[in-house]
Amino acid sequence: MITRNYVTLILLFFFSYHVTAQNSSGCIALGQLPETALPICGNTGLNQSSVPIFVSSNLVVPGCNSVDYSDKNPFWYKFTCYVSGPLSFTITPNNLSDDYDWQLYDVTGHNVRDVFTDPSLVVTGNWSGSSGPTGASASGVNYIQCASVPSDNAPTFSQMPQLIQGHNYILLVSHYSDSQSGYSISFGTGKDNITDNSIPVVINVNADNCNGKIIGVKFNKKIMCKSITKTGALEFDITNLSGITLNSPTAIRLTGNGCESGNCFTGFDTDSITIILDSDLPPGTYKLKIKNGTDGNTLLDNCGNSITAGTFTMPFSSVPKMSAEFNYSIKYGCDQDTVSYFIIDTTAIINYLWTFDNHSIQHSTIPDPIVYYSVFGNNITTLEVSNQYNCKVIFKDTVYLYNILKAAFEATMFVCPNDSALFKDKSVGDSIVSWNWTFGNGNTISENSSQTHVQFYEDNPFSNYQVPVSLSIENNLGCTDFTTANITIVKNCYIAVPSAFTPNGDGLNDYLYPLNAYKAKDLKFSVYSRFGNRVFYTEDWTKKWDGKIKGREADSGAYVWVLQYFDSDKNKKVELKGSSVLLR
Repeated sequence: MITRNYVTLILLFFFSYHVTAQNSSGCIALGQLPETALPICGNTGLNQSSVPIFVSSNLVVPGCNSVDYSDKNPFWYKFTCYVSGPLSFTITPNNLSDDYDWQLYDVTGHNVRDVFTDPSLVVTGNWSGSSGPTGASASGVNYIQCASVPSDNAPTFSQMPQLIQGHNYILLVSHYSDSQSGYSISFGTGKDNITDNSIPVVINVNADNCNGKIIGVKFNKKIMCKSITKTGALEFDITNLSGITLNSPTAIRLTGNGCESGNCFTGFDTDSITIILDSDLPPGTYKLKIKNGTDGNTLLDNCGNSITAGTFTMPFSSVPKMSAEFNYSIKYGCDQDTVSYFIIDTTAIINYLWTFDNHSIQHSTIPDPIVYYSVFGNNITTLEVSNQYNCKVIFKDTVYLYNILKAAFEATMFVCPNDSALFKDKSVGDSIVSWNWTFGNGNTISENSSQTHVQFYEDNPFSNYQVPVSLSIENNLGCTDFTTANITIVKNCYIAVPSAFTPNGDGLNDYLYPLNAYKAKDLKFSVYSRFGNRVFYTEDWTKKWDGKIKGREADSGAYVWVLQYFDSDKNKKVELKGSSVLLR
């Protein structure tokens, strides 16, 4: 092995003891990183049909510092030693002219990523540049063979490593050649020492305390992800304590925890699975029955050992399902409504948290609170309940308090001579039963429906005067509301602009504005200096020019004005122009 530049491909690797690589965007081939190392048993040979081009990190090779080492085109394998002793193995390239290298690590108690930085984890290895089979044997060299060129004919086999019972190991196989041709691994001495013959069993079953459709299963050892039937005929049935299979609910999906993530197949084995049911499991005690799945077998461990079919696991219980649904009753009042809340089913609930919208008391923690509302209409109420496992359920409802009552009306606020005044009810309330008007001209009206009214008022040719108009309403609960407003009876509605004004602050003729523009619509009033600059503009005739320009007193003299408005009586637009003299 010697160093060279690398080309990196990202590929998806699917492992099934005869391993192949295939492209998948965003996914790195399984086994090409230490954390996704392929699990192996010594009694089963491995065939790697192809090797994707890939490199992730530099390596430390003890005693070999003359060149740079890396995990070029790698596959990583993991195994556990069950009986101490030596281990021999042979890596045979499919193309005997290919150069393969390897290094073995003891990762017991370490993060597998430490293989890139901690040389103390290295057990042995061989980085010979010679092609052909390589591995560990009784006749191999008793040191790590460093990198070399093919002409050196450096030995490709190293001495068998001495494995320690209970330790975890990881084996790197690095393909120096870029042919992508694969290889096989066979085990000799000590192959039984890395083979786990114990039978996998279920050690724990739990129904999810918060989700009645989920059951969790824990094993005594790792189970191969590929042996899990995801859908169809699954490896488990739910039974009662007598062993009779339930017709409902039934398991519809199995998920190996850690087997998959998004579109990438990220794991080979798992020590727990999640069973998804088609409906909530009622409260009670149940068992799981083990059976063959669609693949024709029960769940298998990494050495091919299967859970015994027909075995019943230990009993497990399902907690009662909670509901946060509530109901309420309303006692209506004029100033406040009393709402009595009560939860429909208190099964399994130990904590209550009520949240009230539009109320000074925002929260309550008692089961059946009573709340007094002074804000009527829509009020949102939320209840969150939890059980002894702190599982939470939330229910939200809108409480509508229909007794909103607000008296209001629209009116002709300025009444010109010989004109009528119009009054239109704008009161708000769902159950108003009476309207009582007082118009200030001696007329009163009481009625049981909302009406629009026309009223006339006596003119005063000498001055404007105001008249109070009031409306009182009552709803079906006997609640009342009252409103009043003053309308102005004006002496003159003839629009005119004064020919002169004296802004001296004496209260007489201090402003320039269009007089009596009560009935003008879309009014625009502009004033210009003798130089043609606009010094004042308004669309509200009650806003007046005070004879100042940008806060400073304007010069005496004539100023041109332009008045535009829509005459509602004549139903036409009017534009008037003239001049007024500012006198000081």
